[in-house]
Amino acid sequence: MLFGLIAACGGGPATKPPPVVAAPPTAIVVAAPPKEPPRAIFGAPRIGDCPPSDDGVARLTLLHVNDMQAHYSDRIDGRSRYARLAGAIRDVRATTPATLVLDAGDDYEKGSLLDLRTAGEATRRVLHAMPIDARVLGNHDFAYGPALVRDDVRKSPHPVLLANVRDPEDAKLFQPYAAFEVGCVKVGVFGLVTRPYGSDDEQFDGPYGPFIVDPRVVAAAKRTVRQHRAEVDVMIALTHLGKGTDTFLAREVAGVDLVVGGHSEDAVSRPIRIARLDGTEAHVLQAGRFAENLGRASLSYDRASKRVAFERYALVPVDAAMPVDEVVDELVKGLEAQALPPLFEPFARTSRELGTDELARLTFEAVRREAQADALLVGKDAFWGKLPEGPITRQALYQRVPVQKQPVATAGFTSLWVVELSAEAYRRLRTRLRRASPYAWLEAPGPTPPIVRLALDKRLLEHPALLTRPAMTWAEARPIGELIDVLERFGVAQSARGEAFDAPL
Repeated sequence: MLFGLIAACGGGPATKPPPVVAAPPTAIVVAAPPKEPPRAIFGAPRIGDCPPSDDGVARLTLLHVNDMQAHYSDRIDGRSRYARLAGAIRDVRATTPATLVLDAGDDYEKGSLLDLRTAGEATRRVLHAMPIDARVLGNHDFAYGPALVRDDVRKSPHPVLLANVRDPEDAKLFQPYAAFEVGCVKVGVFGLVTRPYGSDDEQFDGPYGPFIVDPRVVAAAKRTVRQHRAEVDVMIALTHLGKGTDTFLAREVAGVDLVVGGHSEDAVSRPIRIARLDGTEAHVLQAGRFAENLGRASLSYDRASKRVAFERYALVPVDAAMPVDEVVDELVKGLEAQALPPLFEPFARTSRELGTDELARLTFEAVRREAQADALLVGKDAFWGKLPEGPITRQALYQRVPVQKQPVATAGFTSLWVVELSAEAYRRLRTRLRRASPYAWLEAPGPTPPIVRLALDKRLLEHPALLTRPAMTWAEARPIGELIDVLERFGVAQSARGEAFDAPL
């Protein structure tokens, strides 16, 4: 049981590059998936009963997650990580009905290859089966474009809250605020999201596609609190801003009791207390990432003092000790089973463990063969860990080279492209390359050809000033594909030859 797991808390502009068009991914088909489960009704006026109290203190439980990022294909003793998480939530609710469940955003991208191959649709279905009461969108939740965002929000069985984003086509799409009666406590919740990211992996002031973002999150929070604070006992800011911004917001916005956050992926083991000059206080919470933890707070609300207090708090690891939600587990596995080619069947094998430097070298061998590239420039951060020795599945490979579509609805910022340079321009590039560059540079042995075919990631294609100053300008670029697709095609070809994935190294 979950209760047994909880401890007491105590440079210069460059010429504009050619437009980037996403390269077509490796074909994958998801046939008719299992029928969606009946829509549960969350965000109802009352969650749990309100028993009589003689001491003027009401109690409730808060559960929270953030930055789960489509990690439902993770397995814990053969069960989906999300099935364990959902089982734990339902287990708490069975014994403590007055429980509010909040999700602080970034539910899409990075985790399951099924998320990428279905353009987020599989993730939407799994997310809607989770026992959540309210959610805020994170920056990754806009990745697959406006059609999926609108479909997600309109079909969601729980409120999707955003007080600083507006859809110009549907003013009612994003609900800024929702109220819940959790046991005997009236709780208000409003949502805030951070600014979008560009292909340089840096934030900018601008929209998420068509969705208009107000970056003045403190002003948006003050406006919402001013409108609704008198209606509730407890006010929660459900944010996808990062711990630093959360603590600033908690200090600046009187009337907010709790900030339940995400984005910076911090595992905050104890609530961060923020004291304000007016004598009030707030606490900041965050539960890490990838559904590795479930934050649990046992709260009390004193009606006389109108203060919220923590009786207990813990980050509970999502592990094999948690019960399983069979509906969620069957849904995940049913969706995965329809994926072609299969996610979990080996398509290649390695003769040894491959580190990130070796994965970069393997990528160069792949673009040499596929795009006749003479050299490769790719961010070292494109590779997320070692690839083990032995059989390799597509899901295992994707966990090492995930895709992040930045800006939204475009190719990933680590997608690969090829440009042609004269030998002279290529030599200038080499001499101007910044020392201690965060990019892997690999090139074929031998003399430099008259025309060099340079493969590079989208980040460098669109922001060459990241590489050299003054910035290079590129000729017309041709897409090779997402990093996962390039390596997958190479692995399939190696297997067809009867060779190991890493044989060329």
